[in-house]
Amino acid sequence: RMLADIEGLRDLSLTTNGVLLSELASELKAAGLARVNISLDTLDPEKFKRITGMDALARVLAGVEAALARGLTPVKINTVVVRGLNEEEVPEMARLTLSEPLHLRFIEFMPIGEGNEWEDRFVGLEEVMERVREVGDLWPAEVEGGGPARIFRLPGARGTVGFIAAMSRHFCAACNRLRLTPEGRLRLCLFSDREFDLRPYLRREEDLRQALAEAVRLKPASRVGTMPRRLMRSIGG
Repeated sequence: RMLADIEGLRDLSLTTNGVLLSELASELKAAGLARVNISLDTLDPEKFKRITGMDALARVLAGVEAALARGLTPVKINTVVVRGLNEEEVPEMARLTLSEPLHLRFIEFMPIGEGNEWEDRFVGLEEVMERVREVGDLWPAEVEGGGPARIFRLPGARGTVGFIAAMSRHFCAACNRLRLTPEGRLRLCLFSDREFDLRPYLRREEDLRQALAEAVRLKPASRVGTMPRRLMRSIGG
């Protein structure tokens, strides 16, 4: 509610694993949340349990339905495609958009906090798109706030399918993201460990504005080429 009451805030979204979403969707909507992004890498219950450590796939799918019913839309599903884990499920995941107004986004596996073994698990954009084409042709679609994703629609689909090529095709030109870590550090690029500590300015609004403006001016125009050491959960989405 505090965030939703901020003057000038045009969009308030939440990225979640979806486990508690069916229970909290109504409360979140009432508090001012506009939409949700749900991380879901598989539709196989056993595989889901192996990935997350929880036997909770049914709860996540119920959360997706609750988000749609409560108007936390557009509901976006983020799926990281990993070789040997879920690449065979790409067509099944894409079919979710046929019957529901979901915005599915396939994301290339990124070596965030990983060692060199990530290359064996990488699945490129073109392969993912070919797997989606097993369901039907991909028609370009325009979606507000698509950011770095290339957005398409399957014939007759209520939702869309997006592709984020983090590795094979840099999306730097379309990147409009800044990330705030739990420690109050501003990160300008996923592929850089450079961060700006905003905590000293939190009680000085004008100084905070200046610090943010200076940091944004330093946002790199393209990927800096290094592999970040921090895990995604410690970066902020």
